[in-house]
Amino acid sequence: MRTAALLAPIYSGIDLAKALPPADREAPLYSVRTYDQSLTFYLQRTVMLVGYRGELDYGLRRAPNGDMRGCG
Repeated sequence: MRTAALLAPIYSGIDLAKALPPADREAPLYSVRTYDQSLTFYLQRTVMLVGYRGELDYGLRRAPNGDMRGCG
């Protein structure tokens, strides 16, 4: 369990979610060339993907305006 606690900041977006000021939580959020699933979980909101598709490609091809292709 101790090792898991040491590695948690590396693999979790919880610290980044906590660092986002409350006033900015309604502003658009972009994820550029990466996608951290835990960040969207902790923020309880979606993000606009820029230059990343990965495992989300199937859904993005079916979602209008699901990503910003030419920007990343």
